[in-house]
Amino acid sequence: MGRKTGTESALALLVAFIQRKVWSQADLARDLGLTVSVVRKKLVEMQAAGVPLEREDDHPHVYWSLPKAWLPEAVQLDSKEVGDLLRLLARLPNGAARNRIVAKVLQGRARLSERPSVVLAPLLAEREEESLALVEDAASRGEVLAFRYVSASRGQVESREASPHKVLVGPPARFMATCHKDGNLKWFRVDRISSARLEGTQGARKVDEARLDEALRASVNGFRDGEIASEARFFVRDPESRWVEGNLPAPLVAERVKGGIRVTGSTAAIVQVARFVVGLGGAARAESGELRAVVRDLAEGALAACEGTERAASRQDRTGVGGTDGGWR
Repeated sequence: MGRKTGTESALALLVAFIQRKVWSQADLARDLGLTVSVVRKKLVEMQAAGVPLEREDDHPHVYWSLPKAWLPEAVQLDSKEVGDLLRLLARLPNGAARNRIVAKVLQGRARLSERPSVVLAPLLAEREEESLALVEDAASRGEVLAFRYVSASRGQVESREASPHKVLVGPPARFMATCHKDGNLKWFRVDRISSARLEGTQGARKVDEARLDEALRASVNGFRDGEIASEARFFVRDPESRWVEGNLPAPLVAERVKGGIRVTGSTAAIVQVARFVVGLGGAARAESGELRAVVRDLAEGALAACEGTERAASRQDRTGVGGTDGGWR
């Protein structure tokens, strides 16, 4: 018999059990060209190392086996589970990582790989995919995330540090984090990150779970205007109420009343709720005080802008003066 090193013997045994889950000790020794005593010693060593080998004595034979679903550093899926996995992957944002995993799952499965995808998944840009992975790692490991961020309110790229806690996949993808600048819980959009890096756990901010849950409940589609939630209540008439009832942003809920629905919720995103109400035009009526005031401001601002545009167009038609630069046609 040829001599094998200890590592070669262990690898040969492992390959043998991947190919066939049950062996008699004698057949295994004969197949690998080893003595029975060497095989027995190596199998005991593999057991001690964590390989789930099982021994059964049936005199004069000794049998060794591995669980059918066991593979080292792998998960074994049947054909139905492969189909379910592909279905779930197809629903994820369309990016390089997802497509790489899909291609690997489809290796050697021509019947499945020839089928075009029927799911229209949102596209994920390469930079956004990289940033999202870093955000998820920071949240799961409790690390600080340092990043360059385009501020929507100021239109400037700023350097930020934050401790991410939860990720809303979207689209658009957002994450709730403790901002290190003011210590408040805030939402950030992943697609506004131009570059990011993990800074380790030193200096990371922890958050009380109750406070975090409350902040998530008071948010509307990844928006949150402040720390304090207030009541939002509005009425939507029929027939528009039927569409609204099925498209309400969380945490708003609808109750069927005479002539339509009454929508209520406690939220720290009143402006976002007000924009939703204004978008419904005359079909909706704000009922709670703060919401009513914000709806009025938004509606009056939109009306003033519209009237200003109409006056400018009318003046241009009458005088021939066009644009804001006072030029002549």
